[in-house]
Formats: sequence, C-alpha cells, structure tokens
Amino acid sequence: MTGVADLVSRVDDGATIALAGKTLHRAPMAFVRELVRQDVSDVTLMGLANSMDVDLPTGTGHATAVHYGYVGFEGLGLAPNFRQCVEDGAVDAREGTCYTVATMFRGAVQGVPFLPVAGLTGSDLLEVNDAFHSVDDPFTGEAITAVRAVEPDIAVVHTTEADSDGNARFDGADLTENLVAKAADRTFVTTEQIVETKAFADTPSETDIPGFLVDGVAEVPYGAHPTSCPGTYDYDAAHLRTYLERSREGDLEDYLAEYLGDDEQRYRERAVPAAETIEWSSDPAATLEVDL
Repeated sequence: MTGVADLVSRVDDGATIALAGKTLHRAPMAFVRELVRQDVSDVTLMGLANSMDVDLPTGTGHATAVHYGYVGFEGLGLAPNFRQCVEDGAVDAREGTCYTVATMFRGAVQGVPFLPVAGLTGSDLLEVNDAFHSVDDPFTGEAITAVRAVEPDIAVVHTTEADSDGNARFDGADLTENLVAKAADRTFVTTEQIVETKAFADTPSETDIPGFLVDGVAEVPYGAHPTSCPGTYDYDAAHLRTYLERSREGDLEDYLAEYLGDDEQRYRERAVPAAETIEWSSDPAATLEVDL
C-alpha cells in the first residue's frame, strides 16, 4: 500500500496508460490529477469511452496521443480541451470505436499481435488509424478488419474497496476494470477505502480484481470525483459544469489554480465540500462515509 503520488512517481514519460471506468463513472481522476501535478509528459492514453480523465491531461499538454472510442461528457456536452487539441494537431487522435479499443486490450490479454473484427468494412476509420488493416479472411476470402493488439504499460483502476495486497472490489457493473487490469504490463489501483484482507477472505466471490494482477494500491477518498463511484457517490454535475465552462472560455489554468492543489487532500478541501450532497441516490444505504 502506498500513496497516489508514489504510484504516479513510477510512471515514466512517454508511458501508455489504460484508464478504467467509462465516461462519467469510476474514472481514476485522482491518478490523472497527480499526473498533471508531477508533470508526467508525452503520455498516451487508452480508453473505451472517457470524459475528464482524457480531457484534462490533453488540455494541459501532458497526454499527446489517445486511443479512444468516445471522449465527452454525456448530457453535459462535448470535451472542449480534447476537441481543441485534436483540431490544433496537438494530440495524436487514434480514433476508433469502444469495441476496437476493447479488442486492442483483448489481443494483449491473449498474447496475439492482432484480432479480427467485423463491421468496419468501408469505414473511414481504416484511413485515419493505422491500428486497423483490411485483410482477407483465409476461410471465406471476404474482407475483414484486423485490429492491432496494444499492451499498455500501466492500467489504472479506481475501486470501492481494496486491501493492502491489491485485492479489490467495486459496486455496480464492471466498466472495463478487469479487461485493462489483465491487458497491462502493470496495474495500479486507487480505492475509496483500504480494508482488512479478512474482508476478502470471508467473501472471496466478491473480489473483482485479484491482488496478483495489481502492482500498487493507494487509498484515495473521492478518487473518482468529479465522476461517480457507483454505490458510494454520484457524479458531481455542478463541478463538472464549472470545469466545462472554464475550459470553453479558455480558462483551464484558472480552474487548475483554484482546484488542483498540491495533493488530493487539498483537492478535496477545495472541490468536494463545494459540491451539493454527493450520494448515490439509488441506494443511500450503500453510501460510504468519508471523513475529510
């Protein structure tokens, strides 16, 4: 067990990082913020569907390439910093689909150089992403798309609970957590709460990510904020709107100056108390109380 700053100190410039979660849910935001604080540069990010976890580090210039299926804020709008960086040529946008990014990870899990997919024949994606290549099916002779496998250097997963050995679990659906953890060379877990290993030994079937896949774990309350951590807190729409408004006005630096702080404790003091009550409204009884 270590701190999130220690985890990020183990990330090299130029690393390829797979982000678990999906859009506004369970994004490893504490880890992303620490990447910015420590000025880790020239990072390639990978995710099926992302929001602030990609928009922030592309906007600050720390992420210079992204393999993605979608980057946006769902009903709150588009991703302004990411979009501007793509338009300016400041980021290498490796556009695909959620399914093709998942296929890149699955190829890495299976130890093969590529996997075939259906459905991209005739798509312009083959013209803009050299990770896709049209090949002939050796059995039917029909055209099919090969998707290159990519093994991330690091996968980052945020969970509800973990123990000091890295065993982890989360409420709600698996939002790519297992897939990225298996695909990457190393996996880092940030978690709302460190619990005793006995909690996992007593209910082993509830372990979502086994410790043998994990290379480091850090306790970070509100580590997914302002996205949600299902079963613990919902996404903070008010904070996300503030971030988006500042970004659209070209004031990302003002946002960082006000909220980023020197560490996650400072971030929580500035960002979380200012939010409306952060609870998972569908199951209030499951809300984890965190003493800030």
